[in-house]
Amino acid sequence: MLLLRLATYAQTASQSSGTAADTSHVMLQPNANTAYFDEDNRKIDAAQFTTKLQTGQFSFEPNVVNGILKSMQLKKSEKVVKPGGTAPAFSATDLNGKEYTLSELKDKVVVLNFWFTSCAPCRIEIPELNKLVEKYKKDENVVFIAITRDPAARVKDFLAKTKFDFNVIADQAALIKQYGISFFPTNIVVKDGRVAFILASYSPNSVDQLNGVIGALRGPK
Repeated sequence: MLLLRLATYAQTASQSSGTAADTSHVMLQPNANTAYFDEDNRKIDAAQFTTKLQTGQFSFEPNVVNGILKSMQLKKSEKVVKPGGTAPAFSATDLNGKEYTLSELKDKVVVLNFWFTSCAPCRIEIPELNKLVEKYKKDENVVFIAITRDPAARVKDFLAKTKFDFNVIADQAALIKQYGISFFPTNIVVKDGRVAFILASYSPNSVDQLNGVIGALRGPK
């Protein structure tokens, strides 16, 4: 199955308010006839498109005709957080009342998961993310934070039925916009205030990649 079949695209609505909450989420469904183009408008295959997209350095423009996804073209994004760059600062409180301030976590490996409750690939990824939390549960220098634009009440209803072991912070549309997130799920690993790794959209080996990065950043124990 093409990985992009499991990517949720967030498209900001062009409303006069210009707020981060003006966002619609569209589940894209490529088919065998969908064409893929790189940022220079050269035709590429689906695997090449997916590989570039997952770097987090690109957005894309879908061409949907009568509900059918005809093509997708990569667009180099100038707004996204980039590997090696400074992670946008934030201070927010999770559903359990614990406050997280990124600047106070500078000595820790911080895994940020951007998701929302009705995102199918996000839900698929959660059990694997839980295994990651379990692996590092005794390491206080690894922190897992899930960030969603959904209101707290909706997230609590979801979590009552679905186990998610990240520290969940709700109502964060503005922070998601600040990080330039266009695809869900997106995972970002931060160390010492800098972005060490970005993985946009879902793939079956997403958690393996995250595990490798966490292990490298935390060093031998």
